[in-house]
Amino acid sequence: MPQLIPISIAGTVIRQDATGRYCLNDLHRAAGGARKHKPANFMRLDSTHALVAEIDRGSDVSNAFIVLQGGILQGTYVVKELVYAYAMWISPAFHLKVIRAYDALAQPAAGLNFQPSEMLAVIQAMAQAQTQMLQRVDRLCGVVEKLIETLPAILNAQRPRLRRPPIFEKDLPLILALREQGATLTDIVRTTGFGQTAVWYVLEGRYAVMPGGRVKKMPAPTAVVSAIVRSQGGAQ
Repeated sequence: MPQLIPISIAGTVIRQDATGRYCLNDLHRAAGGARKHKPANFMRLDSTHALVAEIDRGSDVSNAFIVLQGGILQGTYVVKELVYAYAMWISPAFHLKVIRAYDALAQPAAGLNFQPSEMLAVIQAMAQAQTQMLQRVDRLCGVVEKLIETLPAILNAQRPRLRRPPIFEKDLPLILALREQGATLTDIVRTTGFGQTAVWYVLEGRYAVMPGGRVKKMPAPTAVVSAIVRSQGGAQ
């Protein structure tokens, strides 16, 4: 990974990506921010395309430019040759500022050659970037905490509801035989797959057999049913 040395042009710190390319958006701000000088306009030029092709053919850098979406490094990042071309495209005066800024980097201990105002701008930009990063991390932590809180409800809502099969007259002997053998309400439910409340109605004799053999529960106070179900193996 190349050593990243901060560079400031016209009081604006020029950010770099991990491979050392420079942010054209920062250069655009340093040049005054005119709409006609937007990096996108420069990157659409035929001369720019031709220069990119030449750089890609004769350089160790895999890409002469890259566009980063989102985050604190969002922008268009280019190699130094494209920085010079962009500055020349804007104006001779700005081109000269860029040349002098890069010449300063080439001198020994270049990082110490900043003017006080430029060094202050570097420090402020780094502090601002750190603050933005911390704010993003804080927001992300808040999102994660809310997701953790709501995850059980989300999973429960997506879980398919268990449909208990209806009880028919042919099923009654099995249910009653299990009870005679000492099986609890929960045991009978696990063995047969029927719902607890429906089995309780059968055991209590609160049912009627309908035409077709299906068992229909007879009315009973809800509180009474709930209390007995809980005492005999827990609610369904």
